[in-house]
Amino acid sequence: MKKKKILKRYPILAVGLIAIVVALIMFVASPFLSVNSNNSLEKFHVVDGLTIEEGAQIKIRKNADLFGSMKEATIALINLPLIPEQDYAGYVGIWDSNGKLVQKFVVKGYHIMNPVQIHVQDITGDGNSDIVVETDEHVNGGLGVHALHVYVENKGQYTEAPLSEEINSDYTVTFRSSSKDFIVISTQDNRRWTVQLGAEQLKHLNSNVLNQSNPVNVDPISSIDVHNNTLTTKRLIWFGDLQLNSLAVLESNYYFEENKWEMQSYSLENIDKSTIVTEIF
Repeated sequence: MKKKKILKRYPILAVGLIAIVVALIMFVASPFLSVNSNNSLEKFHVVDGLTIEEGAQIKIRKNADLFGSMKEATIALINLPLIPEQDYAGYVGIWDSNGKLVQKFVVKGYHIMNPVQIHVQDITGDGNSDIVVETDEHVNGGLGVHALHVYVENKGQYTEAPLSEEINSDYTVTFRSSSKDFIVISTQDNRRWTVQLGAEQLKHLNSNVLNQSNPVNVDPISSIDVHNNTLTTKRLIWFGDLQLNSLAVLESNYYFEENKWEMQSYSLENIDKSTIVTEIF
């Protein structure tokens, strides 16, 4: 009876106490609740030491020293639950040594379901570790379509640094019946290569495409490598109307300067042991 009288006598005090209790409950639960873009609460839980959304999946992860500290951080690609009639979505996240998310970058598309690798190296030459996440859209593990997600460190924070789509993509190819090889010419700088295909591959080529000069098709990125502050991409090049008419691999090297990627060099390389690519000097 005394409690009821007190509450009736001091209604403001009662409301204040209730507000404090609710605030304490929200504070305790806050690491596992968040308001999304639809103003609805998202639930979080801990998976393998990382705090992520309920129903989300860790597709790939890598531990590394970031931010110049001796404590190990975690980089991971997260696939969020699929929403009907929407594209696949997720993010590349960075978690501190306690499993708390400190930065994330939105990633969309089916390719996030099929990660290939995470590179953590200094590719900008500033002495800090940068992040490159490679994913495979076709899930074939070979010369398919790979997406590239690059994040560079700047003053303790990471920013996305997309690779330029500008590549040397203008080539022509002509078959030489006398030597049974191809001449590939870059129309951009007039560099030339001979390409020798295996006898089995030549046998299956359409004779019509052998009797004329053909433009060369350049595929999207099929694989990447990071070494010596350089980012290297590989793309399949082919001619005619069939991708089976493969000639070589276009290998492009990029360096990061003034907050953007610049092409440093490029070359045509063998696809495998059945092809021989030689530049003509």
